[in-house]
Amino acid sequence: MIDISDLIFRWRPDGPRILDIERFTVAHGERVFLQGPSGSGKTSLLNLLGGIVTPQQGRIAILEQDLCALSGARRDRFRADHIGLIFQVFNLVPYLSLLENVALPCLFSERRRRRAEANDGSVAAAAARLLDEMNIPPGKFGGQPVRELSTGQQQRVAAARALIGDPEIIIADEPTSALDGVNTELFLDLIFQELKQRATTLIFVSHDERLAGRFDRTVAMNSLTPGPEAGP
Repeated sequence: MIDISDLIFRWRPDGPRILDIERFTVAHGERVFLQGPSGSGKTSLLNLLGGIVTPQQGRIAILEQDLCALSGARRDRFRADHIGLIFQVFNLVPYLSLLENVALPCLFSERRRRRAEANDGSVAAAAARLLDEMNIPPGKFGGQPVRELSTGQQQRVAAARALIGDPEIIIADEPTSALDGVNTELFLDLIFQELKQRATTLIFVSHDERLAGRFDRTVAMNSLTPGPEAGP
C-alpha cells in the first residue's frame, strides 16, 4: 500500500535533514500508529504521504504509484481520489450543512463520487449513512450549524468526510488532541468499525502513547528522523 525507500527530506535545500528513511512500508488494511513529540517530523511525513511536498531524494510509492514522478496537479488529484484526511482542527466549512461538509470530497474527486453513488445510490445518501454511523443522525442535527456542534461531534463529521467514497488510505493528524478520554475511545471505536468494513489502511499520528495498543503497529518518529524538525 505504502512503500518509502531511500528518502531524504529538508524543508529548505540548505536546511537540516528532517527525515532520513531507508525503508518504511505499510500493508493493505494495516493500522499504523505514528508516535512522537512536537518537532519529531510527523507533519513532514504526512505532507510527503499526501503529495503536498516532495523529497530531495528517494521514492514514495502509494498504490504502486511513485508520487515523486507526478506533477503537482496530478499529486493533488491522486490525493483527492485515494486519501481521506482527518485534520486536528477539523477544517469544517461553517456555511455548509453537515451533509454538504461530508460530501465535499466528492466535488473534487469523480472517483470517490462514483464509489459513493455505487454504494448508496447518491452522494447525499452516502453522507447521511456515514453521519448516522458516526452517531450524528442528519434528522437530528441536519439543520444545526457545524460550529454549534460539540468538539467530539465536529470530529466525527470530519471523520465521515474523510471516509466518503471509500478512499484506500486514511491519514489522521492528531485527531483526538481536543477530545477527553471517553470521547477519544468513542471516536476510535467508530473509526475502527468503519475501517474494518472497508479494509482501509490507517496512518494515525499522535503524541499520546496510551493509544498505541489499539493499533497493529507503532512507529516511533525518532527512528525516522535524525533531529529537530524545521519549519517550512
